[in-house]
Amino acid sequence: MKEFCKRLFLPPHCPYCNAVLGFEPECERCRTALPRLVCGPEPIACRKGLFLKEVHAVYDYEPPIQNAVWRLKFNDEPDLAEIFGGEMACLFRKCELRADALVPVPSSRRKQKARGYSAPMLLAQQMGRELGIPVLLVLEKVLETPDQHGLTRRERRVNLLGAFDVTDAQAVRNKRILLVDDVFTTGSTLDECAKMLLAAGAEQCDALCFARTKDKEPGKT
Repeated sequence: MKEFCKRLFLPPHCPYCNAVLGFEPECERCRTALPRLVCGPEPIACRKGLFLKEVHAVYDYEPPIQNAVWRLKFNDEPDLAEIFGGEMACLFRKCELRADALVPVPSSRRKQKARGYSAPMLLAQQMGRELGIPVLLVLEKVLETPDQHGLTRRERRVNLLGAFDVTDAQAVRNKRILLVDDVFTTGSTLDECAKMLLAAGAEQCDALCFARTKDKEPGKT
């Protein structure tokens, strides 16, 4: 009865399109439109960077995934990270990936303070719980850089030079690190993070993101 009343007066919403679910377990439209990992679609192997060996993502960054990411990052819905991080953990297992530690891509202090939380950190923590892999908060964004949106691939790389620092080199030394982020665009941010981790002594850096943009699509990562 308690659960019935809760769903009646505070019905859950679809984590992807935000439609009211009522008493349905999930959104019928998203259930048929989104590829489900348990149904066996091939994992997305994204473009490799200079320092990253492998990058994978669960979904393409298209509706309704765009809306889902926006809600997580900008609409104060951190609980969505439990669902999305769970799907990322599922992809990790499906691809038979290996990692000694998960490292979330950090936001600037200004952005994290404005949002109240870090989406990549929440995603990494959920993955860590499900996979039993430690999460290391060893990356820090030390420079407030201009927004990456609208910049070319080369401009993005230049924009991020010196933006990140490893706060504990000993923690990553000789370890295989999996970077965790919400959206992969050109890979400039992830690659700069990987460069710093490798310079600190990490053995290898891969990345896993919730979504990836198409080659010519602008984005924020």
